[in-house]
Amino acid sequence: MTLKLTKEEALEFKERWRLANQRINQELVNTPPEVKLKQLAALFGAAATFGWTLPRASEDDQTWQRWKIIRESYAGSNKS
Repeated sequence: MTLKLTKEEALEFKERWRLANQRINQELVNTPPEVKLKQLAALFGAAATFGWTLPRASEDDQTWQRWKIIRESYAGSNKS
């Protein structure tokens, strides 16, 4: 099932999202730092509840090594 919008409907849709985003941005500007920090703390708390933790140093090292191999491989393939 495909919905088709007229140009006018699409422009109205786009304008509604622009207004919604403008409102969200204004709320962010007006939100006190204390509230933002409480929200951030809540996010970290939720992450801990779900078992999401920061990667271990060994995982960081492995990731960096993989990227190094990719960069070297890409650099080698671009030499002509």
